[in-house]
Amino acid sequence: MDEQNMTLAEHVQEYIRCLPSPSTGYSIYQVPENLRTMNETAYRPLEEYKLRYLYTFMNHLLSVEMLKDYIEIIRGKEVEIRRHYSQKFEFNGDEFTKMVLLDSVFIIELFRRVNDSTLREENDPLFYKQRMIDEVYRDLLLLENQLPTFIIKVLYKSAFESDYENVPSFSSITCQFFYEEEVEVRDFIHFVDLLRTCSLPSALRSSPNNRTEFCSIVSATCLYNVGVKFVPYKAKSLLDIEFDGWSLKMPPLYLDGRTELFFRNLMAFEQIHYIGDSYIIVYITFLGELIKTPNDVEILVRYGILKNVLGNTKEASKFFNTICKNVKLLSFRYYYSDVCMKLDKFYNDRSNRNIAILKQNYFPHPWAVFFVIHTIVSLILSIVRKESLSSQA
Repeated sequence: MDEQNMTLAEHVQEYIRCLPSPSTGYSIYQVPENLRTMNETAYRPLEEYKLRYLYTFMNHLLSVEMLKDYIEIIRGKEVEIRRHYSQKFEFNGDEFTKMVLLDSVFIIELFRRVNDSTLREENDPLFYKQRMIDEVYRDLLLLENQLPTFIIKVLYKSAFESDYENVPSFSSITCQFFYEEEVEVRDFIHFVDLLRTCSLPSALRSSPNNRTEFCSIVSATCLYNVGVKFVPYKAKSLLDIEFDGWSLKMPPLYLDGRTELFFRNLMAFEQIHYIGDSYIIVYITFLGELIKTPNDVEILVRYGILKNVLGNTKEASKFFNTICKNVKLLSFRYYYSDVCMKLDKFYNDRSNRNIAILKQNYFPHPWAVFFVIHTIVSLILSIVRKESLSSQA
């Protein structure tokens, strides 16, 4: 086994030696695969960058002997690593070990460079070409591309074993990469699990046996017409939604190029792993109830609930109308049941409905209200003036 590990280590080294020299003078690039095939959502990792990061990692931290030790560690954990995947890999032991080695070291070195800018190389396009780092982010977020965190932590600790107390923890540099700040999460299965954990509402369900039935609500436009105020506020979690009887308070949601990728992968993970606690699926379902048309998007953007970087209201409404298709929702585990029942009661209140009818039929535009007020005030002043003149006479 020792000889086999050394052979694989030499094989990896040979790959590194064959790498072309880095250059900052590139102006013509190979078109990324996802631009060639617009229907392809998966991203194929760039192996060259992984090998370069392994090369840097070896130069700074690993000797050839330590590389062999890394391979031995991965081989010893191979069965446990494979157990995390639902699909069966057809890779043999060497291919699987090499894949885990390259991915783990790439992640460690990438996160270290994000955490400490002095470690970045001048020629590293991942930090100086936004398209590259976006693609890496996409790769790290795809559910099928996940690597069990435990093996990365083992390798990370092994690399800094002599000075482990003085380096930031792997959890710390991971949170720095995804959130650019310290987040108190120590244990997570993989990166998708981390992002879900960090997105959970402040107050979780009190009991797993509590039945909270699904309650449908009308759109944002309908709620707005009966007087519901949409109020953005800063909360601990994006999922902390409240209704106080007049105001629907929601943390702002940014709609950009990463939003769909983020939610689709978290929802897919919940669908399989957390079917009874699908907080993300419930949140998106709630938004799908609120947003049915571009007009709903416009209202939520106007009041700061949505930050639509995409710019197109039709695309935004389409996103919320389609993202929950083929997603299972347990109707008796609906986290926003209480909020929805309050909104439904408010909407169906006769006095609120009468206000809505009045606004729609007689005050469709804000200026109409001012016109009526002006007319009434003018009429009152006219009556007062006549009364004053008649009394003087």
